[in-house]
Formats: sequence, C-alpha cells, structure tokens
Amino acid sequence: MRKGSPEGVCQLVKGASLSGRATTLLIGAGCSADAGVPAAQDLAALLKKRYPVPCAGFTSYLDVMAALPAGYRNAAIWELVENAGFKGLHVAIAHMAKKKVVSRVLTTNFDNLIERAFRHRKVVFRSVDLTVPQEYWQASMADAEVYHLHGTHDGQVLINTRREMIEHWGRHRKTMGPVFKEAGRVGPWIVAGYSGDNPHDPVMTLLGQVSRWEWGLYWLYRGEAPHANVVEELGGKPGVRFVRVGGAQEFFEACVLETTDLSLDLAREEGPDPPSE
Repeated sequence: MRKGSPEGVCQLVKGASLSGRATTLLIGAGCSADAGVPAAQDLAALLKKRYPVPCAGFTSYLDVMAALPAGYRNAAIWELVENAGFKGLHVAIAHMAKKKVVSRVLTTNFDNLIERAFRHRKVVFRSVDLTVPQEYWQASMADAEVYHLHGTHDGQVLINTRREMIEHWGRHRKTMGPVFKEAGRVGPWIVAGYSGDNPHDPVMTLLGQVSRWEWGLYWLYRGEAPHANVVEELGGKPGVRFVRVGGAQEFFEACVLETTDLSLDLAREEGPDPPSE
C-alpha cells in the first residue's frame, strides 16, 4: 500500500489541471454528514429508533434498510436531505468546478448538496441519475457533471439494500461502465468520504477493473488505515495512493487555495439554498 500526503495531492491536481486534465471526484456519505445527512450506520440507528419493532434484531445498515418497505426509508431520506444545507466542502468543490479543475463528481449519496453549491457558485452543470436508463439522459454542454450512482432522494429508485445493489449491478452495468471505463487515463481521481467497505457495491468492482491510474487515484481516509476491502482491491494498482487526512473539508479548502489561488471564507457561503439575488 503506497501512501501520499494531502499537500502532495493538491500539487498533483494543480499540475494535471495545467496540463488540461481535470480531476474526477468520487464522494460518499462522509462528505454529507456534517451537513445533516447521516452516514449509513447513523441512518440505520435513526430508523431503528423510529421503527423499533420492524427493525428488531438487525444492526447493519443493509439489514435495517431491508427490514423496511422502500416508502419508509425513502421518506426518511427525503426529510433529512430537505432539511440539510450545503457546507464549505461543497462550496470548495464548486469553486474548483468553476475554474475547471474538477470536471466530474461521482457520488453514492442521495442528496443534492453538490448541485445546490454549484448553483450558488453559478457553475453550469449536468446532473445524471445512473439508476435511470441512459436513453432518458439529456445532452449537455456543461462545465461539470454530477453522477448519482445509487439514485437521488427525489428520484424513482434509491439503492440502499443488498438485494437492490445486486439487481442494480445487473440492470445498469452498461450505464455505469462507461463512466469508469476511461478512468485511469482521463485525469486524477480523488475518493473522499467513501469507505468502500461494502463488497456488494458495484462501485468497488468498477474501480478494481481499472488496471492502471496514469494520473493517480488518491483515496482519502481518516483514522489508522483505509478499510481492508479497499486495500485488497486497489492497494497493488499502479498509481493508487492512500492519503490520510484530518477531514475532507480541510483537504478541499487547501486544494482550492493550491489550484485556484483563492483564499476563501467558505463558512460564510454555507446555506440550505443559494441566496436570493
């Protein structure tokens, strides 16, 4: 397992940008938790408290979600997202998208906090729900794209049980595949707030199928080490680096400063929606 430093990653992202190579971000629940959208186990705990009898005996996120019909879990997610507000992390990503340092954001999250921050910073973007058949996608000349890998809180399909993940992988393999196919050659990738601990999630399978990361895959993690499943799947791949950070927002704030020369008071830009003009 090869490691990198946050400062080094910021410099490499800047270098790639100067060479015309924009960065792709893959973000997970850890990038929304501070905004009021809980991570998987916290959401499971909330639902167990709300529905103790139907969820009795279940502890893991996938099992708790499977214990409830879709309507109950989707309603809880809707409520959480609607009451959440984008944070400095999302604003930092929006600034980098505006400067064309970041071109794509792939997210396993159901929330629209990235889109709200993009609107706030007037980023021209396209949002794509990969659970929707490709023939329903709309063409776009956007500066940035947001891909929801597991669905959106206001969409028709939310992937949050083991069975749904397996069915989703079989049904939408052709839809998701092209997004990852050229991943190793188009530019740097940064993974933030995504644990990669779920072996049923096709995202890890698709990442593992990339043989070489010519511009680097930088996996941000907190704590002592990334999850063993991630190290086993990606640890030996050329170009993969594991980067320990204090927090995703701290990292992206530093990355904005390095890549765009902007010193921002991101906390002043946080909010549930773009301010009125």
